[in-house]
Amino acid sequence: MEGITTKQMLEEKTRECLEGLKYVEQGSEQHSALVNDIEKLTRAYSELEKNENSKVDADRRFREEIRQKDLDRDYKDILERDRMKVEQEIEEKKIKGNKMSSIMDVLVKLILGAGTTGLYFMFMRCGMNLEFLEHGAVTSFSVKELFRGLHPKI
Repeated sequence: MEGITTKQMLEEKTRECLEGLKYVEQGSEQHSALVNDIEKLTRAYSELEKNENSKVDADRRFREEIRQKDLDRDYKDILERDRMKVEQEIEEKKIKGNKMSSIMDVLVKLILGAGTTGLYFMFMRCGMNLEFLEHGAVTSFSVKELFRGLHPKI
């Protein structure tokens, strides 16, 4: 009897009752008792089927809910990873931009410094004496003198 389910036992009892109907006279008390037993067994079998189906449906719904939650969590994880990746790319672009900006600043300062120093030495080579006020304005030459100093032929 081990390993036999309730469903199998109900089927077996129903079979026995149906077999018993063959040997009993129709309309007798035994016949009525067997018919009642068959009806009860059939109802019990139907209830068992409903319960099993509802359990299967409940299990299926539970598995589906878990699967949906897993999918939602995976989707959120993917979105979070994508967001973090985009933020990281933006940060890397900012860093590269800052590096490029600082390099450009240094180059501009070097070029301006070298150009200013070069112009000063060129003026000195031409023999021009530049006088500066305290705030840095040139006072002792005019534009015409500047061009004559740079190009003596003018």
